[in-house]
Amino acid sequence: MFDIYTSEDQLEQKDQLVALHEVFRFCSRSKKSGFGKSYVVTFLKPVVGNELMFLKITQKESDLATNSIRHEVQCLRKLQGVPFFRNVFGTFQTRGGFCMLTELRERVTMTQLVEATEMLSKDDITYDSLMMMMIGDDDDDDDDDDDDDDDDDGDDDKTVIQ
Repeated sequence: MFDIYTSEDQLEQKDQLVALHEVFRFCSRSKKSGFGKSYVVTFLKPVVGNELMFLKITQKESDLATNSIRHEVQCLRKLQGVPFFRNVFGTFQTRGGFCMLTELRERVTMTQLVEATEMLSKDDITYDSLMMMMIGDDDDDDDDDDDDDDDDDGDDDKTVIQ
């Protein structure tokens, strides 16, 4: 019914990917977000290295299937860059849409991922808006460095004293 594409070291996980797909199809009916009917489900089951995994599928009308899958692939390619995804372990296509099994980067919450997916469904998505969603020590340090540079101007010194 559908094909599963995996790397050589993931071939032994093939049956497990199929099982996750079946679970996902059952769970995905309850939540809608993003472009069309787009679903995000998390799995805590250790598939590879005890990392958090998730599947994402888009279900479309049959006459729009090809175009919607292309759109979904573009969205996932954008998301796969910094700051959200690390590795793609398997992808497969069904009559209903496109699925992907992947790994979240550290410090990424599912709320951020769902928000980013909704943003990617819009035309005005930019890389900067995705970066603004990242919350972490690295971003805070960058902001502090910018404040230090502004202090050299002398204008912000008054603000700091107040």
